[in-house]
Order: sequence, then C-alpha cells, then structure tokens
Amino acid sequence: MAGKQETISSPEINACKVMIKRMFSTTYKNIAWVFYEPLDAQLLGLHDYHEIVREPMDLSTVRHRLNTGCYLTAADFAKDVRLIFYNTYLYTNPGHLCYHMAKQLQIIFEEMYAQVQLYTCSRTKRRAEEESSSSSSNESDSSSTDDEVSSSEISSSIMDAPPEWTPPATLGTSEQQEPLTTEEDLDLHAKIQQLDGEVLLHVIHLIQRMESAEYCNKELEVDICQLKVHTKRCILEYLASKGFTGKRVARTKPKYN
Repeated sequence: MAGKQETISSPEINACKVMIKRMFSTTYKNIAWVFYEPLDAQLLGLHDYHEIVREPMDLSTVRHRLNTGCYLTAADFAKDVRLIFYNTYLYTNPGHLCYHMAKQLQIIFEEMYAQVQLYTCSRTKRRAEEESSSSSSNESDSSSTDDEVSSSEISSSIMDAPPEWTPPATLGTSEQQEPLTTEEDLDLHAKIQQLDGEVLLHVIHLIQRMESAEYCNKELEVDICQLKVHTKRCILEYLASKGFTGKRVARTKPKYN
C-alpha cells in the first residue's frame, strides 16, 4: 500500500513539544514573549548585538526545528533553548529586564526538562530489565506499550510540575486615574518613539502585560489613545524613573518681519 510514511516521534521528543507549547502559552507569556521571535537588533538600536552574540536563537526557531524533526533527542532541543538564555546573559547584565525574564523562564524550563530526563532514565532502566527477562517475541509489544505510557506520563508531569508564574506588581501605580489630555498623549507618544534598547523593551513589556496585547519586540506601532489610563500612567512613571521627564521640545515659530 503506497503512501506517505508518517514519522513517529519518540516519547522524549513528544515531551519537548509539550514544553515548547507551554512556553508559548498564556501562563508564561509575560516572561517568554521577548524570546518568541528573532531579536531585531537594528530596530532596537542594538548595533553591537551580533558582534557579541554569534549564534542568535529564539523560541520560534526552536519550535520549527522541533516540528520538522531536526532534533533527535531532548538534549539537542534543550541545547538550543539554553542558548537563548545564555545569549541573554551574555549581552545583558543582572539588572536588565531581559536578564530577569530569562532567569525566570529558565527556572521553569529546567523544572520541565528534569521530568523528561527522569522518565527517560527510568524507561531505559526498565527496558534493560525487560531485555534480560523477556523473550524476543514479547519484547516488541512491551516496548511499544512502554513508549505510549512513558510519553503520556512525561506530558502529565510537565503540565503539573512548574508553578504558575505570577507577574510582578505594576510599576509605581498611581492613585490618580484622570485621563491624559490630548497634549499629554502626544508627549507620551513622542517619548516612546525616541526610545531604544532596554527602556523600549520595558515599555513594550508594560503594555503587553497590562493590556494583554500581542505586541512583540518588532511591533512598535502603539496607539497611545487606545491604551488604558492606568497603563499610560505606569509608562510615564517608569520613564520618569529613567530620567525621561518634561514635555516635547516645541517647534520654534519662524519670525516674520
């Protein structure tokens, strides 16, 4: 019977697919979104990024490699995921927003990956015991059943193991919820357009977290007027803490004689 041969993933590769799905879920989106796509160094003004980070990596690339059979083992998968974290630590410092997000996500990833390792070792040991006590006719059936059970068990453990991440308290919440004036909206818009690097990433992070929006590190078209008042106040407070105070520089009117 002619037909396309279907590739059957091993239990550990299926578990890796569960892990990547979890990292793209809403549960961890607040700390993982910045790693979803390749970093646009030019857009963010990080002109030395590719001089320092020689092998960029992101979760979309990892997911694509996983789904196209590029990884033969969970260890291959883990190597690329960890590369994302190590690149972040290499380029940033402990006080950087992305450094903090990478640390949080790596803790969660390592907890999930530990479950895969645990069941992989357990399955290998169980198979070794079966080989010494079972006949070759029964070995194939038990091996297939073992794979199905192990895959299900690993997936279940991954779903249960990592604690749900709780977003940190919003930056400097203000009691005043008065709407911004049109002039203030324009000032805020102008300030955001002038940002780059970590400050820009932090503002995008604030907007995504507080608006539940789909902003990514390369999507900077933000309609200030559509943001919640609370979001705007938090952005203003954060910018003030970074020294971005005052209003836009007014254009000088030409003098006519």
